Amino acid sequence: MSIQRKQINVLPRIVEAEAKINLLKKEIRKERKKIKQIRRSRIWRYSLLFRKMLYFFAELKRLLELLKRRHEYLQFEDRYNDLQMKYKESLGETKEVREQLRKITNSTGGAELNLKKNDLKIISKKAKENGQITEYLNDLIEKKMLMDKYYYEAICIAAKTYRNENKELRNYVYSLALEGFNIKGFPEFLIRQLTDHGEIELQYATSFSALLTMRARLKQLHSNLPEEILDNKALAYKFIDYLNVKRPWVKSSFTVDDIPIIDNSVIKPFHGAGSRGVYLYFEFNHIRDVKRQNTLKSKQELINKMKQDLIDGWVSEDNWLVEELIIGNSSKNQPAKDYKFYCFYGKVELILEVTRYPNIKYCWWNSKGEHITTGKYQEELYEGEAVNPHDIIMVESISVEIPTPFVRIDFLKSENELIFGEFTPKPGNYDQFNKETDQWLGECYLSAQQRLTDDLIHGKQFHTYTTLMEEFFE
Repeated sequence: MSIQRKQINVLPRIVEAEAKINLLKKEIRKERKKIKQIRRSRIWRYSLLFRKMLYFFAELKRLLELLKRRHEYLQFEDRYNDLQMKYKESLGETKEVREQLRKITNSTGGAELNLKKNDLKIISKKAKENGQITEYLNDLIEKKMLMDKYYYEAICIAAKTYRNENKELRNYVYSLALEGFNIKGFPEFLIRQLTDHGEIELQYATSFSALLTMRARLKQLHSNLPEEILDNKALAYKFIDYLNVKRPWVKSSFTVDDIPIIDNSVIKPFHGAGSRGVYLYFEFNHIRDVKRQNTLKSKQELINKMKQDLIDGWVSEDNWLVEELIIGNSSKNQPAKDYKFYCFYGKVELILEVTRYPNIKYCWWNSKGEHITTGKYQEELYEGEAVNPHDIIMVESISVEIPTPFVRIDFLKSENELIFGEFTPKPGNYDQFNKETDQWLGECYLSAQQRLTDDLIHGKQFHTYTTLMEEFFE
């Protein structure tokens, strides 16, 4: 178990106490030095009788003050709480650091840090209208880099003050400092402490968002990543058919002008995300626009919306498909719920439940069927209905057949069962998870990556995926 978990309430108090002890020791040494200087002086030697009479009241006062300070030193355990502010200052919040940050903030227009989001939107819009968006962005980037540099240096300097201290206290301060760095900015001396001695947990360096971003870069370097190939709807359905998992019927590909209109069907773009361009066609006068959350009353209105999606860039190309509409409650003619499984090579760690009728609502689950908070959709959460454990096992059996650390596998819940929807390599707005969830999912990703590597080293063949690839590259 980590130091933070075992001693979270003890170590901060010890750090505070030791800082106070060191200060008192310095003052005691200073006072002793002054006493020695006085005793060596000529006046001291010649004033023996006088001192016996008057006892140098001023010196006596100083010695009494010294005794008082020594008493404080011996009783320091009763005064931990009074030292909390000095401990915080020892971690970088000294007057000198604050003054440096104040100067650099003022010199770079730091007042912008206090602006609300709407104010920033107005400023950005004006910069665009005036043709100054490039200068504005460059200015913001320069200020951010400058501020990051100063905070980076301040945290490093504060952490290094404990480089030669007791091992447990040093590791506690180091682990606290780790929270202040992003994945690419961890100081070498902290990383060395981990790799050389294994004494500090590096969980703060893990980020699901960063790992998915790096995976996106890998896609640019190598286009045939397994999860990206399965992002193709036709190939995804072939793969699922090999595994004998139920899915909707589908017809593709069509333009807006020739798309067939079929009752109880879903019309969606061949390549899309975030429900943009997705329409539920129940019947001729009951068509649900999923993204805009409104109802269309005619086929012509549907066609107009689809064309608008192309104009607005919501849909990248005029390539559409039509698939079976899975009904969640046939008596009420309601569409099925979505269950989106965050799969890390054979393990489901996170589940997002989505209901879209009458309004869109979300519910987050872990694989144990417990509600959790992720920082996303906080204003649109509802109670939801947990997934059957047997369904989780089924989803994991699909995930373990795909040679990739992460892919989200989406299903629809009919009245009786889960029906496959699609593979999603990059969940929408994956950067909006809170810090705790981002770190947790990052740990899941790295563990999955190692399990996959171990399986490959031991000769796992991934026969279903290999068969699909052979067809794809024929």
